[in-house]
Amino acid sequence: MEGRVFFLIRILHRAFTSRLNKSDESRNVNTFHCMITNFIAIRDEKGLKTIQKDIEKEFLVGKAVCSEHVDTLCNDGYLNREKDEFDARKYNLVLTEKGKEFVTENYKYLVAIEDEVLEGLTEDEIKELKRILKKLYKELKEEG
Repeated sequence: MEGRVFFLIRILHRAFTSRLNKSDESRNVNTFHCMITNFIAIRDEKGLKTIQKDIEKEFLVGKAVCSEHVDTLCNDGYLNREKDEFDARKYNLVLTEKGKEFVTENYKYLVAIEDEVLEGLTEDEIKELKRILKKLYKELKEEG
């Protein structure tokens, strides 16, 4: 069992999550909060607005789970919900200044962890790892 690819990916994910969550113990945030805020920041850079449905689709999570995390981020001042100017039924999720600072802080920390973890790999191995992980993600996302 321990040699199975998805078992190894799960262990890696849990180790990474544990490391990230330790850095955020003083705040009411977790790894998924980092993923949500980074996702919104990336979409902002591309000029795209983000609604909750975008997060649900990207991370393959249900409405209730997503809503709980978005509510926490809003209540803690990292995000605001703003009515869409063209569709009154939609609320765009917008990073606050606190949210933008959070994204910047977490990005630096994520890069440091990634650099530490990948330091034993060559540049070619890192490229191949990324290629394979993207391929697996694409396959899983199409199934979902």
